[in-house]
Amino acid sequence: KNRFRMSSSRPHSFSKVRVEDLDLSDDEAAHPPADPMGGMVGGAMGEMMGGMGAMGGGMAGGMGGAMEMDDFDVEEDTSSHMGENMIGEELDISRGTGECLKKLVKPGVGYDNPINPYEVHINYSARIKGEDGPFDVHYVSRPCIFTLHPEGEGCPVPVGVCKALRTFLKGETSILTLQPSVAFGEAGDPARGVPPNAVVEFEVTLLSYFKVETSPDGHISIKCIEDAKTWEVFEEHSEVFVAYELKLADGTVVMSADGSKASPPFVMGADAQNAAAGFPAFLA
Repeated sequence: KNRFRMSSSRPHSFSKVRVEDLDLSDDEAAHPPADPMGGMVGGAMGEMMGGMGAMGGGMAGGMGGAMEMDDFDVEEDTSSHMGENMIGEELDISRGTGECLKKLVKPGVGYDNPINPYEVHINYSARIKGEDGPFDVHYVSRPCIFTLHPEGEGCPVPVGVCKALRTFLKGETSILTLQPSVAFGEAGDPARGVPPNAVVEFEVTLLSYFKVETSPDGHISIKCIEDAKTWEVFEEHSEVFVAYELKLADGTVVMSADGSKASPPFVMGADAQNAAAGFPAFLA
């Protein structure tokens, strides 16, 4: 059973070895990987990756800099699966640059981290490092909701927060210390009272997140509210019972079904039959 919300218009390692403590550079130099193609594959891949790096380097950054996506350490289980034994420990999750430090306050639950372009719901309190009062807050009564973007575009928080959220678990609270390059830059943010070149701290709680996809024609966006409990895929002409609610932008419900077996089934691939039964076209 999948639950989706529609609107018109990685696996992780659980190794106890801290990857950042390993230095494989000498071993790699002494034992370079074999190249059965005599250098052809390595050369071609090197050129391709070099081109991709140049392309990524030219991309504009979000609110606080042009830091590339891969500059944040989102794959290491030391940063993306921090447990109770790591409360109070501060980690550099910006590949050793010191641009974003993360200190765990409360562990999250589950095993998955939000990725782009998931929709995230967060609470946060932001302050200038070394100062007491916050310059910006978002609490449960009005959580901050936005879609994760590779370079922080469209995010209402600095790019450092947007990228760091990819290391959070649901329910986790952590304090992020951001250098100006991934926060408000050389100019600061006078409207919020952030001075130039300010180091800031964001205490962030990831309340929830949702996978969001868009149909190929761009007319329907699909937000997964609850994951399926099975991998089964329905075949053509399968009869399924669907619960749905169709609302207008103002919240007015214009069509709904409870999905009970007393209601007519939705038949996969039978568009005319489904339309005659009163099912909305977007379910197809």
